[in-house]
Amino acid sequence: MRTNKIILLGFMAFAVASLVLGCTDYKAEYEKLMSEHVNIQKELHNMRYELANMEAKLANTQNRVEYFEEEARKYREELAGAQKQISLYKELGIEVQSGIQPPYIKGLGSEVNLINNENARNPTWSSLLSFLADDETDKSTYDFSYDCGCFAQDLHNKA
Repeated sequence: MRTNKIILLGFMAFAVASLVLGCTDYKAEYEKLMSEHVNIQKELHNMRYELANMEAKLANTQNRVEYFEEEARKYREELAGAQKQISLYKELGIEVQSGIQPPYIKGLGSEVNLINNENARNPTWSSLLSFLADDETDKSTYDFSYDCGCFAQDLHNKA
């Protein structure tokens, strides 16, 4: 509405200037100005549409950033807890290792030799119970030559 008043005032100023300069083709100039006004209004509409799309994308991105920041905060808390536990183990003289075979010496000084079965799978509870019931590793005599390392090695290697 305000834009139309501005155009009307512009046209009136143009008409007055045209009278002073002797130009009398007001209708053609008015139509030219109105055509420019329509084009500017279309361009303004398109820009507002693009702005709304950009604002929606920005809001979506901000939501994703907030989500990932919250996830990172949770992981940092979890990591801090794990580091605290590891620190406690270290204070007690326990070495925590992950992904490598522990430096354990069994029985009479030989290293534990764990052999992973390529066909092994994550068992159901009942299949685990069945395996343990059928296995005879527990019948071995537990003494200085056959200790927990030997037992663990034998049970693991049979699985």
